[in-house]
Amino acid sequence: MQAKKMVRNIKIDKTALENYNNGCTFLENKEYDNAVTAFSAAIGYQFDYIDAYKKRAVARKLSGDLEGALRDYGFIVAFEPDDAVAYNNMGNIYFKLSYYENAVEAYSQALSIDSNFDLAIKNKNIAEKYLNKNYYLEKGIKLFDDKTDYKTAISYLNKAIEFDKENSLAYKYRGKCYFALSEDNNYEQTIIYLELAINDLSKAHELAPGSEEIKNLLYAFSVVNEYMQFESYIESIQLAYKNNNLSNIDFAKIVATTQIILNFMQNYFSEITDNQLISIYEPIINESIEKYEQTVNSCKVNNEWLLDTLYGYIKCNPQELITAKLSILPLCKCLDKTLKNMVKYTENIDVQAIIPIVQKFEYYSEMYNFLEAILSSTDEVKKYLEILKPTIEIIKSALSNNDLKSIMAKYGKVNTDNFAPIKKSSQKRKVDI
Repeated sequence: MQAKKMVRNIKIDKTALENYNNGCTFLENKEYDNAVTAFSAAIGYQFDYIDAYKKRAVARKLSGDLEGALRDYGFIVAFEPDDAVAYNNMGNIYFKLSYYENAVEAYSQALSIDSNFDLAIKNKNIAEKYLNKNYYLEKGIKLFDDKTDYKTAISYLNKAIEFDKENSLAYKYRGKCYFALSEDNNYEQTIIYLELAINDLSKAHELAPGSEEIKNLLYAFSVVNEYMQFESYIESIQLAYKNNNLSNIDFAKIVATTQIILNFMQNYFSEITDNQLISIYEPIINESIEKYEQTVNSCKVNNEWLLDTLYGYIKCNPQELITAKLSILPLCKCLDKTLKNMVKYTENIDVQAIIPIVQKFEYYSEMYNFLEAILSSTDEVKKYLEILKPTIEIIKSALSNNDLKSIMAKYGKVNTDNFAPIKKSSQKRKVDI
């Protein structure tokens, strides 16, 4: 059934009509460019010459200028909003341009005007069949590659995921879009976009664990996310030290958190295998390590102070560890560095130097056992304690030396037989922290 046509009675300018007739002749002779020129002249003399718009749209379509034809149909429906045929023709142009969503919308508009418009019904059914996951995925990827509209790309990829929630490619590109958006925003919005990007790449990695590209992107995005937070915490350390407005434990928490973030950055970076990404992020890692060291040194923070402060706090507030409000990681890192320094001192037996070392070792041995006990059921963080065992064993061995025992007994400072026992691990593990 044909669509109903609205009739507009308007008086046509004589010169406009002459150009219109010339355009029709050119159109019949397939001289499309000349036809477009003639119809444009007609419209120039009379801007609301609807028939000239319609003929020009046809000429443009036949000449291959689909975008121009689409603009003409836009003018037509603006003048005649009840023209179902114009909406149907507009839908056809959208369809040829592969804008299937817009095509369906145009056909639907035609049917809202004339529900019995058979051609529009047929066209709409055909266009709807093209609206599948591949269509939305291809549109989203194209928009991302064009770097034109990441938010619209995300909307297409959202629909692709609605069709197929196991589509790793859709998650990968949506994550890349979020990452692109994160690069031109304020800090809060950047962190939000980075977290969305990481969530999507994590899902993509879960769905396609063998993809090196996805794995590298995931760890690269994670490095950037940690770096943004690292910069913020470094600034917090500097301000807190300058203003002297925090307690020792609060200041230690900020330093410890910064150390955790830096560690995560290094761990994520170590997983990247793509040479191009390595060349991009390696300078960032090196710069961050240097900045951390400079910052804590300028604030007169050393590992021993941080260790004592955090341990004293955790010992009185063990729930802080259990609820993960304060990580074990900085404590272990500080303890590891301190113990390794102690090993160096024990290699050269100097009575005056070794006495405080032995006294500290009793304290650190107690600390180690406390941490091991409190974390006995937390495998995720307990693994960090493994790295301390070999160093403690070395120190204990050095302090158990017969000559050293006699020296210490002579000075009556400590009883080296009463060191806290160290459990031997049945499995050796090397943990990089």
